[in-house]
Amino acid sequence: MKITVTCEEDLLNAAEQILASKMAFENRITAGCCTIAEIAKLHHMKPDDMYSFLCDIHILQKKGRRYQLAPKYRNQGYAVEYRKPHITYHGQLKYKVKLLWTEKGREMINELIKH
Repeated sequence: MKITVTCEEDLLNAAEQILASKMAFENRITAGCCTIAEIAKLHHMKPDDMYSFLCDIHILQKKGRRYQLAPKYRNQGYAVEYRKPHITYHGQLKYKVKLLWTEKGREMINELIKH
């Protein structure tokens, strides 16, 4: 995508176009996925309790402030990372990363809770 910027308004419009295209791509990847809060609610749990449960049985690992699938479960279709772009107050493009669960991941969690 080639964008010509001649004034501040053009720059803002260009930034919006770039973010919109990135969001469209990210949304396509995450169609049909859900958050841990939605899964936890189905089992009458709080999201933090569900995170603790999944960490205790070594499905998730906490890295800094976010949770990731343990290496054994990565790239197997259980979850995807949703990257939401945003612009900081200093004009930098940053991403908030969130783990979303696929249907396969939801089924795995449901089976683990049943047993």
